Amino acid sequence: MTPKNLQRGQDYAGFDIPYLRRSICRFLQIILMTAGICGIVSFIFLNYYMPAEYTATTNLAVIPRDNSASKLNDYNMNAAVARCMSALNSDTLKDQMRKTEDGEKLAGRVEAEQTGSSNVIKLKASAGTSQDAFRLLKAALKAYPSLSGYFESGYLLNSLEPPSADNITAGRDKSMLYSCVVILMVLIAGAGLVVLKCLFGDKIYSGDQAACLLDADYLGSIVYQKKNKQKSILISQSATDIAYVEEMDKLTTRIQEKMENSQMKSLMIASIKENEGKSTVAANLALSFVRRGKRVMLIDADLRRPALAKIFDITLEKEQELSEYLKGNSELRQVIYKGRERELYCVFQCSPEAEPDKLLTRQAFRELFRLMSGKVDYILFDTPPVGIVRDSEAIAEFCDAAVVVMRQDRVGAGMVNDVTDTLEEAGANVLGCVLNAVKGGGTSGDRRKKYDRYYSSYGKES
Repeated sequence: MTPKNLQRGQDYAGFDIPYLRRSICRFLQIILMTAGICGIVSFIFLNYYMPAEYTATTNLAVIPRDNSASKLNDYNMNAAVARCMSALNSDTLKDQMRKTEDGEKLAGRVEAEQTGSSNVIKLKASAGTSQDAFRLLKAALKAYPSLSGYFESGYLLNSLEPPSADNITAGRDKSMLYSCVVILMVLIAGAGLVVLKCLFGDKIYSGDQAACLLDADYLGSIVYQKKNKQKSILISQSATDIAYVEEMDKLTTRIQEKMENSQMKSLMIASIKENEGKSTVAANLALSFVRRGKRVMLIDADLRRPALAKIFDITLEKEQELSEYLKGNSELRQVIYKGRERELYCVFQCSPEAEPDKLLTRQAFRELFRLMSGKVDYILFDTPPVGIVRDSEAIAEFCDAAVVVMRQDRVGAGMVNDVTDTLEEAGANVLGCVLNAVKGGGTSGDRRKKYDRYYSSYGKES
């Protein structure tokens, strides 16, 4: 990206909600899979290291050894309860518990808490299993009397009920809850990373952004249309969305004006990556020129992944392919295909070639270009992606002009500018860039309804 364009990129402060939504939807499957894996791993980890806990409880009462009034007053009673709780929660009790048969080698914890402001203490023993919790509680009750004589002589700690399995409760297993929290955090983090990538990236997602960030002219956008039952999208087909046809017509007008003003005849339709839709754009540009009364030669020069024959639903013999002419195995008249359109001449390729760059630099290719230049108004080349292979640069050497097709949300402005510089250096005059398969402006059905309403009202007024 040039310094001038970099400054324009810094000045551009667009925030496109549909683009963010599309980006999140594109990565949604990866985000969901990552969140699911993290959730499962965290559940297994937590379930192993934080198993469900069981708690056995019993109630103990602090009572005086005699019924003297001083021992029964609230202050002395609360002080006695506090001393008993301190003993029950002390490390000394735990040491004594380990000496008992029930408390030996048991993992868990013992806690004591006062019930309200009464003289009742609830003693709780928690462990990984109900049996261990019960044994731990019994060990605490056995160990306590050996300590009571050291700190309490005026009060006794009596059990209100014997330890029972009925008083064992299972603690709530939080492994699932924590796993759900992990899943939620991963989902939020994943969506956040996608949003940050969109905000700080330079991928082209709208016409306004393209006009601001690209060095080359922005020629326009082409709406996204589903193929449905169509094998391809051509403006000559009745099933093609009228909005698509209108936008192709606008694009053709802009390209034709630029080419006629500079007296250009040959045009290469290039892209940065695969599956940008350049072949469909090339086919429809040729059809649109023919509709304007121009004689057009359309050549499939993408010998690595040819697509035009498939788009036009054409089946060829081996000797009718462009590569056979370039190898000297066929004559020119054999490879020129005359289709349904009157002024459209095509040269197709069906099978991919291993070393197309050697074929495209042969004299036969230049001879094909020279012979057809005097017989047609325009020659259109569907070329391989510029950002992947160097075949397009060989074609750009003798092409007058070039148009770069980029699919919405797929390529960055810096990469597009690098490609336009490459084509310019190779000798082609880059007319501009086209944003293809544009979403975010309503469905094709909505656009078609708008066009239908407009044309129906226009007919009524006239």
